[in-house]
Amino acid sequence: MNSDVAVIRDSTCVAASVKQPKQIPKGKSQANTVSKRNKLRQHAVKQLGIAEGSNMYVSLLGAINYVQALKQVHVHMFRTGLNQTRYLVNKLVDMYCICGNMEIARLVFDSIPDRNGFLWNVMIKRYATNEPFDETLVLCCQMQEEGLQPDKYTFAFLLKASASLIAPQEGKQIHNRIIRYGLESDVFVGTSLIDMYAKCGLMEFARQCLTKFPREM
Repeated sequence: MNSDVAVIRDSTCVAASVKQPKQIPKGKSQANTVSKRNKLRQHAVKQLGIAEGSNMYVSLLGAINYVQALKQVHVHMFRTGLNQTRYLVNKLVDMYCICGNMEIARLVFDSIPDRNGFLWNVMIKRYATNEPFDETLVLCCQMQEEGLQPDKYTFAFLLKASASLIAPQEGKQIHNRIIRYGLESDVFVGTSLIDMYAKCGLMEFARQCLTKFPREM
């Protein structure tokens, strides 16, 4: 754990050392150009939900593959107030899942107010990969109760979970919902349907799904 903390501290020092480059004298036109760029950057950052000064954390979260190190970054985010930054929180939840700690990922996920569709899909995807697979269906129901509708990615993750469970009945129910949403001919959803039916041993259903693909494929 001490080595993990040292790595984070070293990374923080490096990031801090390059964060503020030396200023050189600029002409009026150069200064105006820089000012415009800064304004555009601030606007983009605001639109993406990325807080100022969070770039270091984005890099750290993407590089860490140990839960203890991830916890240290999480604590530091909390102390600096960046734990409320939507983009970073989404990344944090995903990284806890990737590190195999679904329990902490779920705790962080449950503590987030006004969760968007992207975050729901992150969590559903990871349950479809890491187990318990049936939790994907539970989360999908909760998502709808909060007023959000599943999209093609949600359905693909649900189908993956059904394939892993070898649960053709659940898979067929999901298929019926996909038809109601008009997503049966979507390539991403269609390949997931074929995979689910094939893994459940229902090859005729898999062949029928294949015929739904656009002709140009």
